[in-house]
Amino acid sequence: MRSIRTIAGIAGVVSAVLWGGAAFAQQAASPAASGSHVASGTAAKQAKPKVRHTSVSPSTASNPSALPGFGASNPVLRPGDPQIYLLKGLADIFSSGMDKLQAKLQARGIVSIVASHASSDRLADEVIARYRAGDRTPVIIVGHSLGADAAVSMSQRLNEGRVPVALVITFGPVGFPRVMGNVSRAINYYQANSAWHGQIVRGPGFRGSLTNIDLENAVDINHFNIEKADRLQAQAITQIVSVLRGRRHAPAKPAATAGEAPAAGAKAEAMPAAATQNAASGGTVPAKPN
Repeated sequence: MRSIRTIAGIAGVVSAVLWGGAAFAQQAASPAASGSHVASGTAAKQAKPKVRHTSVSPSTASNPSALPGFGASNPVLRPGDPQIYLLKGLADIFSSGMDKLQAKLQARGIVSIVASHASSDRLADEVIARYRAGDRTPVIIVGHSLGADAAVSMSQRLNEGRVPVALVITFGPVGFPRVMGNVSRAINYYQANSAWHGQIVRGPGFRGSLTNIDLENAVDINHFNIEKADRLQAQAITQIVSVLRGRRHAPAKPAATAGEAPAAGAKAEAMPAAATQNAASGGTVPAKPN
């Protein structure tokens, strides 16, 4: 099933590049349309390399940037640092919003690691190794496009290793990945009118807070710049800081699945984070939590 979704995703992005290249290039060059200097992204699901479950050496555990698929500018994680991972999409040249988010977190003194979506299994093994060595710092995973799917996949692998995940934030996943019982809170930004309109769904044992926020009426947002939008990044940072400060969220009501009405109170839960755009955006973003 994963291979079928992979082939379909790759076919989709190839079609987008071949048939919509000119429009995309024009959009990428327009800061007003993208809300950032570069509007780039991904819309395909690429097969991950097979990764064996192996122990991580002490040098790698203390310096995850030594792993393949990591940016050279990543910091070394020190004892006590939160484990925040920002996963990029196709080919690691898209999803530049993850670099932008890392810089904003760094300005607040918060360490984070930017990595390829293809490195999620290796990352999970490294986190499991740290957990088994006694590290109980919060684990937070953020991703865009293929990186969004990989963020949930990474949390699933951590579930197998019995490692709790404090927060998962996804921007425009390709598929409909499931969060498991080890995840405390999951937030997904998507567009129902996009070709890539994936939503996070509840998996076995999940009892945390889940919010899918539909941005289909946000005219300045698309799959290629959703992770770069300043207002959405601000909301993500607020959620991350909340976790690091140890704030507890009220238990979420069951999220509505496709075809169901949102659970009572779900809209109120999502609106503080997603209902209001900044003044430059010229309106409000309808939040449709599921």
